Amino acid sequence: MNDAASAFAGVGFHCYSGAVWQQDAFHSAYLNKDILFTECSGVYGSDWWSNLKWYMDNIFIGSIEHNSRSGLPALTASSKATIPRDAGGPSGKHIGVSVGRSQSWALRITAFVTGRSNANDWLRYSLVVLNW
Repeated sequence: MNDAASAFAGVGFHCYSGAVWQQDAFHSAYLNKDILFTECSGVYGSDWWSNLKWYMDNIFIGSIEHNSRSGLPALTASSKATIPRDAGGPSGKHIGVSVGRSQSWALRITAFVTGRSNANDWLRYSLVVLNW
């Protein structure tokens, strides 16, 4: 990246090793580069609810909290899906969310605002919420 920064749009992180918070180091070093979190396939025969909570903490919410522009499981990534978007319109953008009080650890939230294909339409806001 240091030798040919203009040759790279960003980096893709995968869930096979490491922790989602490690994206922060890349973001700090390369503020103008995209981070995409993709290709996490899960474990066959495991507990559905535990998997859902892990996906929220590490992909759908956690990766976004740690500077990723997307959080996609492998099957979604392979079908070229993206974060909230109108057909032919701009992709959604992550917006800040904060939760206070002593029980805030139990409520995981991420939010997006999406521009519309028709500039006269209202912006669309999307929330992803997990209550432990």
